[in-house]
Amino acid sequence: AGVLVTNATPVFLDNETRFYYGAHSYWDCEIDDGIPLTGIGLASMPRDRFASIRPIESVGQITLKPIELSLCHGITINADASGGAIRVELLNENGHRLRGYAKEDAVVIDTDSLDHPVQWREKKIADLPPGRFLIRLHLHNAEVSALTVIHDESK
Repeated sequence: AGVLVTNATPVFLDNETRFYYGAHSYWDCEIDDGIPLTGIGLASMPRDRFASIRPIESVGQITLKPIELSLCHGITINADASGGAIRVELLNENGHRLRGYAKEDAVVIDTDSLDHPVQWREKKIADLPPGRFLIRLHLHNAEVSALTVIHDESK
């Protein structure tokens, strides 16, 4: 048996999360008849990719709870869609599609990025009327780790 010791918290960098650790081959201070093995290590992952959601089959969708978007000036998605595509649509609070913000109107996300901007061909978030909206992600052979709603703090 051995011991693995980690730092108290991960180290968060701009695009990476790091976990530093140390290890040794014995449990307590007594060493039997061998040379103790020790080491230090680093494990890292891209920012906000500790967990993700992907379809069991190739196609799936995620619908979030209603959210107020009147102070929002952008939405980004941390996702890997390099083997497929993601389209984002907005629904009204009753679950009905909004003209200009439907799946068919979405700019397709088809690459791997920590900050994909969510966009529609002819509409912008600023064009939305006041109210609460549902965000729905349509996934095709893609994996989503995070969605960020960017608020305008000055309003």
